[in-house]
Amino acid sequence: GEQPVYMIVLFLVIGTVLMVLGLSYYLPIGAGIQPLDMVATVIGQLVRKTYGVGLTIFYLLLVLGTFILGAPIGIGTIIQAVVIGKLVDWCTPFMGKISGRLAGTVK
Repeated sequence: GEQPVYMIVLFLVIGTVLMVLGLSYYLPIGAGIQPLDMVATVIGQLVRKTYGVGLTIFYLLLVLGTFILGAPIGIGTIIQAVVIGKLVDWCTPFMGKISGRLAGTVK
């Protein structure tokens, strides 16, 4: 059957937190840039904004493409597209210090 709404919200929050913490942790120290990260970085540079803004633009373009192709789009998809980039920008200064210390790139 279908999951209760509270479980869907719980998994959305947990997934969002893990994704944001992961991106905020490895991006500042350059621990393996994925193609998605590079696209978001380039978009951010093109609009003269942050990585997070580039990520949001990229995710919204992906949502638009999904819509055009006729695939289902849930509220979680839209929330993720809009929120992840801003949260990454917000968490990166803090997480970057932690990852930098652990990687030996920041004292």
